[in-house]
Amino acid sequence: MAYQYSNVEYTEMVRMLARCDDNVSEACRQYAIRFPNLRTPSHVTMLAATQRLRDYGQFRANTMRDSGRPPTHTVREQEDILDFFEIYPAASTNDAARRFNVTQYFAWSVIHGEGKYPFHFHRAQELTEPDKPARAAFCNWCGLCVGCEGDYFERYVRDTHRHPRDLNVRGQNKNSIVTTALMIALKDSAQLSTINHKFLIPGHTHMEVDSDHALIEKAKKRTSMNIHHPRDWCQLVRSASNRTNNFSVIEMDSNDFYDFAKFIKQHLLVKKHNSIGQKFTWNEIRSMNFVNNQFLQFTYKTSFKDTSNFYSMSYTKRNKDYEFVRIDTVEKCYSGPNPISKQKKKDLISLLEYIHPCVHDFYHQLLTNEDLHDIDPDLASNEDE
Repeated sequence: MAYQYSNVEYTEMVRMLARCDDNVSEACRQYAIRFPNLRTPSHVTMLAATQRLRDYGQFRANTMRDSGRPPTHTVREQEDILDFFEIYPAASTNDAARRFNVTQYFAWSVIHGEGKYPFHFHRAQELTEPDKPARAAFCNWCGLCVGCEGDYFERYVRDTHRHPRDLNVRGQNKNSIVTTALMIALKDSAQLSTINHKFLIPGHTHMEVDSDHALIEKAKKRTSMNIHHPRDWCQLVRSASNRTNNFSVIEMDSNDFYDFAKFIKQHLLVKKHNSIGQKFTWNEIRSMNFVNNQFLQFTYKTSFKDTSNFYSMSYTKRNKDYEFVRIDTVEKCYSGPNPISKQKKKDLISLLEYIHPCVHDFYHQLLTNEDLHDIDPDLASNEDE
């Protein structure tokens, strides 16, 4: 039931509107300040009370009009609609029309007159501050996995050209490491002839794979599956497949990671200038091109325009033979399972009460290293500028 204003309240509305020179928005604000314990009237209520006083000399609606078409909707109906949207902000104008037996247009016009607009409520994932560095670290990890797995291209590539895209990541020589991994993978592949690598411009980093990530995140929210073991994530990703996206999960172990950073230090020369003496800066690169018969050499340009020039870059050392280089010549990152810090294992063990007992042994058998400390990848020093 709509709130019933007294004649005293209507009087104060009229006086407040006169003080504010008929500025109804300011009058409503001043009314709320002056009478904090009273219900603050809406714009429609304050204007209607003033108009009734001018036309009929009273605040109550006059049911006996001398002439004219009687109103089809009363002020009380307008107030009921406004109260309805105040209680249910996610409701639609159709909901209000059915609730009060009015037309959808009338419900819309009432809230439109108040400076409000109907909207459709859509659920969306809220990204909090801790989510941003976690998502960035996950993207960096995915990029390294693509560059480190020896037979990645042999498994997934069936054409002669490849067009990967990546963000221009910084820190820990990631760009040089990924570049070296691409060149070795290209040399070791019997199917690839060229690789065109794109660096997305900050602010325009949407990729087709983002829709795949959205499917996986949606499946994670809706699933009733319990995640007690890392391998459970693999099953979750498989279950996120649909008619157009059929996900294939490749489980990797410590033998699938190669130490390209060590290979670079021992055999390559990461130069700071290109073939014509210009300074080479990763942040300015927009596209890189690798060719199978030009090992450890690539061309790049600093613009996506077709008319922009390509520049040449080489990682080779003088008088050094690179015919022997294959993916097998690169040392593995790990000789066995990768240990974690003692503090991280302690935290995991403390959470076992929420984990199914069948996988407790997995966490108890995790290897640790006393000298190992967790490092936040977003706080790591930038060595690649």
